[in-house]
Amino acid sequence: MMDEIPIEKLIGNNYNPRKYFDDAKMKELQNSMEKQGIVQAITVRPIPDDMYEVVAGMRRFIVAKRLGLTTIPCMVKELTDKEARLLSITENLERADLTVMEEACWFADYLEWDEQGHFEGKKPKTEMYRLTDTLTSMISMSRDTVYKRLSLLHLPEKLQIRVDQGTLKVKCAEAIARLKELWKIKVTNMSAEDVDTKRDQIKADIHKTMEGVVATSLDGDGSYSLNEEETRSRVNRIINLEQQNVENIEKQLKKAKSELDKAVKKLTDIDEDWEDYHNKLASQISVITGDNTISDKRILLTTQHDRYDMNLKYVTELALGTCPHCGAGVDVDFLKERIQELRSEIAIINKEEEGLTNELKDLRKEKNKMDKLIETYRTKKTIYIEQAKVLGVISDE
Repeated sequence: MMDEIPIEKLIGNNYNPRKYFDDAKMKELQNSMEKQGIVQAITVRPIPDDMYEVVAGMRRFIVAKRLGLTTIPCMVKELTDKEARLLSITENLERADLTVMEEACWFADYLEWDEQGHFEGKKPKTEMYRLTDTLTSMISMSRDTVYKRLSLLHLPEKLQIRVDQGTLKVKCAEAIARLKELWKIKVTNMSAEDVDTKRDQIKADIHKTMEGVVATSLDGDGSYSLNEEETRSRVNRIINLEQQNVENIEKQLKKAKSELDKAVKKLTDIDEDWEDYHNKLASQISVITGDNTISDKRILLTTQHDRYDMNLKYVTELALGTCPHCGAGVDVDFLKERIQELRSEIAIINKEEEGLTNELKDLRKEKNKMDKLIETYRTKKTIYIEQAKVLGVISDE
C-alpha cells in the first residue's frame, strides 16, 4: 500500500547492513531530491504506537530529514523481523555499494551466526541452513559465497579494515581466515576447563598469526603483495607446521611419561614408602656418625654435588640453558667442572671414613642408591611437566 506518511512518524532501523554512508553519494542524492523530489518510495512497516520503521530506503529517509520534508511517499508492508531484515539486505545488495565487511556482518546478523562457535569448529544450528537457503533464493549470491563472506569475520579487526580499504583482496583474506583451523590443533590435548580459561588468549594468538601473514608481505604502498595461490600456500604451510609441532611434542611427552613411569616403579617397588625409607636411612647414618665433622662435611659436599648434577641434567635434557631454581643462565662447562671437583673432595672424605663400621658403609651404599633413584625420578618428572605445559596438557599454574 502506497501512502504519504509524516516524517515524524518514521524511525530508522538498527539492522541496515550499511554502516557508513559515502558523503559524496549522499550529496549527489540530496541534489537529485532537491530537483526531482523522492522518485522512488521508501519501504516501511507499521510498528507499535502508530509509528513506522524504515525497512529499505535509509539514505532517502536521511536526506529527506536534512531537506526538511514533512512527508515521504512510503510503501507500507506488514513484515516480520526476519522478512524486514531480508528485504533490507536485498535492496542494498541490488545497489551493489555495500562493503564486503558490511555484507558479512549483515549475513551474520540475519543467520544468527555464532562466530566464536564456528571459529572453534562447532556445528552450526540446523536453522542456519534453512535461513541461508531463504537468503540465497532472494539474492544473486551462492551459499558458498555467503559462507566465505562470513569467514571474513574470523579475521582480526585490523585485517577486516584492510579488506574494506582494498589493501587486502577478498580472496586472499578468505584464505588467511582459514588459519582459524589452528584452534583445533592448539586445543587438541587441553581439558575443557583449560580451554575455557585460555579461550581469549588462544584466539588472540591465532589473530596475531593472521596479522603476521599480511605484515610480512606488504608493498611500498601498504597493500598486501601475495596473490591468492601464494597466500593459500603460506596458510597451508603454517597449519601443517603447527600440526607437526604438536605431533612431535606428543611423541616427546609420551617418551617422558614412559621414563617417568619407570622411575616411579623403581621407587614404588621398595617395600616401604620410599620417602619414609630414605629419611630412615639418613637418620640411621646420622645416629652412627653423631657429631662427626667429617660426615657433616661429606653431607654438605654431597648435597652440593647432587644439586649441580640435577641442574646439569635439567639443562642438557631439556636444552633450556637456565637454572631450574632461579631462571638464571647456566654455564654447562662450569657445572661439569664443579661436579668433578666435588666428586674428588667426596672421594677424599670417603677414604678418611674407611675406619667407620661396615654397617655405616652399607647404609650409605643403600642411601646412595636411593639418592640416585630419587634424583632420576625428580629429573624425569620435571621433564614431563615441562613438555606437558608446552602441549597444554597441564596448566602453567
